[in-house]
Amino acid sequence: MRGAGLRTILRALAVAAVGWLASRSGAYGQEALYGKQPPHGSAFVRFVNATPGPVTITSDFTQDVHLGTAAADRVAQYAVVERAADRTLHASASADGHGGRLEYQAPADGYVTILLERNAGGQLTFVPIVDQAEFNQTRARLAFYNAAPTCNSASLVLDPGGAAVFQGVVNGATKSRTVNPVQATVRAACTDGPGPTLSLAGMELGASYSIWLIQPGAEATLFLTQDSTARYKPQG
Repeated sequence: MRGAGLRTILRALAVAAVGWLASRSGAYGQEALYGKQPPHGSAFVRFVNATPGPVTITSDFTQDVHLGTAAADRVAQYAVVERAADRTLHASASADGHGGRLEYQAPADGYVTILLERNAGGQLTFVPIVDQAEFNQTRARLAFYNAAPTCNSASLVLDPGGAAVFQGVVNGATKSRTVNPVQATVRAACTDGPGPTLSLAGMELGASYSIWLIQPGAEATLFLTQDSTARYKPQG
């Protein structure tokens, strides 16, 4: 009985060791594929340039961000902010001799988009928007942002046909939903009439995209970007 009991104990220890190694292997495998994952309580924050020219943003939670005026250059990656509930974020922006400053506390485990706009006096202003983070691996996530100062309420409709994709998005706000990644043309509209159009193509299942309505000059423009997060590096 002693031998049988010892064999049972050794077998149990061996099974436990295999399970532990498998779990560690899984964790290491995940890190190898995706890198280290941010801890709970982190926030994800990105900047978007809705101004007429390029801007440089300096902050205390990410490296300097340089945003241009081409569609792909206006939107930064989400940066990871550890311990978001315990800190106030500070940022400053500069462009063409004008500047602006931000103090903001991001929600823990939340996503935030910070629009950079020009006010009537030409100064740069930061407009934080808390994103609706909803993801579905069997569909694509699509968000619509109204960053056109003269558009108090924006809609996004299919063109032609006029079926609504988003309605009643006020200036400085967003709405999102999950969609099937089909090819389509959409048109933005404000309360005073129709706006620019955009062709949607190339969206993938499980990915996240943003449609931006901005007005850096006299005319509004509409463009699409795929959302992404900068590779996480643990902060000291």
